[in-house]
Amino acid sequence: MGLIGQYAFILNHLPRVEDFGRFNTNTEDGLPGDLTRAVFTLIHTMSHVLLKQASTISGFDRTNLSEFLFPRTLSFVIYANNRNEFNIGGMNTMVEQQLDTLLGQAETTGNDCVYDPVCSHRGSACLSCLHVSEISCSYFNQILSREYLYGSRQGSTHDLTGYWSVTKQ
Repeated sequence: MGLIGQYAFILNHLPRVEDFGRFNTNTEDGLPGDLTRAVFTLIHTMSHVLLKQASTISGFDRTNLSEFLFPRTLSFVIYANNRNEFNIGGMNTMVEQQLDTLLGQAETTGNDCVYDPVCSHRGSACLSCLHVSEISCSYFNQILSREYLYGSRQGSTHDLTGYWSVTKQ
């Protein structure tokens, strides 16, 4: 199955994302038991990692950036949520001139957490590594885990291969 076939398979098997309370939260091994939840966790986590990196590159404060998720299209948007006139220009400049830097930094430093290994043992999402301001995240910093992007760390209760660890092979 080619890359387009894989995307089509995922999209055809994702139900509408409306009420996360309906998701099967855990299976016997503690991992999400639902494909939709796993894909949403990956997209939401990637959004937070890129949002945090974008705040360092763009000059916007982390509280001035927000996310909007499009889980059915496997995508998200990071935007400046303040009302100043330079919003679009600052974000546009970052994307045009610093996109490679943004993605590279996110991939190499996004898995760093000052609370590891404790954070890794407790879901790999905390205030230090993934959480952003409540006004920036419409899902209130829930349904996040660095394991979906970078893979499980040694000693973790899960054994996940991360999205970015697969792309390096």
